[in-house]
Amino acid sequence: MFLLVLSAVHSEKELKDISESILRRNSVRFSSMYGVSSAVFSAGSENIYEIRKKFSELRADIVSVKSFFRRERKTLFSFDMDSTLIEQEVIDELAGYAGVFDEVAKVTEEAMQGKLDFREALEKRCAFLSGLSADVFDSLYSKLVMNEGVPEFLSEIRKYNSVTAVFSGGFVPILEKFCRDYGITEFRANSLETVSGKLTGKVLGEIVDRDRKKKSLIELREKYGILNSDTAACGDGSNDAEMIKEAGIGLGFHAKEGLKKNIQNWMDYVPLTGLLHLYEN
Repeated sequence: MFLLVLSAVHSEKELKDISESILRRNSVRFSSMYGVSSAVFSAGSENIYEIRKKFSELRADIVSVKSFFRRERKTLFSFDMDSTLIEQEVIDELAGYAGVFDEVAKVTEEAMQGKLDFREALEKRCAFLSGLSADVFDSLYSKLVMNEGVPEFLSEIRKYNSVTAVFSGGFVPILEKFCRDYGITEFRANSLETVSGKLTGKVLGEIVDRDRKKKSLIELREKYGILNSDTAACGDGSNDAEMIKEAGIGLGFHAKEGLKKNIQNWMDYVPLTGLLHLYEN
């Protein structure tokens, strides 16, 4: 086991010295790329959650991993979309266009309180979108804002022997454009029925919920012949928990508290390019 320390505010030498003083042993290696410094340590008997608190005070993240990826082996990176790769929640943005933001937000709150499961909440929220022009996806896509480090990570990972995938509770028209523009290998998303150029408010086909995200990771792992130890999954919400726990390296990115209660690793401070430090070479 190893501990990977990541920081976007310390130089690699500063991070090495700080980390060694906290962990009280020498680092295995340290490096810096794409604005993120890292230091790697052989894991001791520390409580990862207690150690994380100490590094959090320094605005540094810590990730526990069994082994690192190697560039010569094929890897799979799977991501959630909304609030992970992009800042927005697409369903909320669509609700704004339709003038039903408050109504949709009320359903979201019911779901967060455990009164509705993901399927029920999605179908109930989408029903409010009935009558919205299907052209809305073009307008919305141009306004999406990516989280820090996402464009750089997606550009760099294309140079690696890697498969990238996005499993989204959002919608196909957005994912089609995003994956085309950023070279994403595979995606899974929800389909909304359209009649005469307008949304009917109905969701078609199998919904991308927590179970389908996990199943999709397994499906792609088998399709591309990738070892589970060479898979990574990243998301922000409880709907991503099973996918994250299934992956060889799973972690939250800008993770909500509901997700943090169910996983071991997350990155609060560094941009997505911090994932590049999961490679040993």
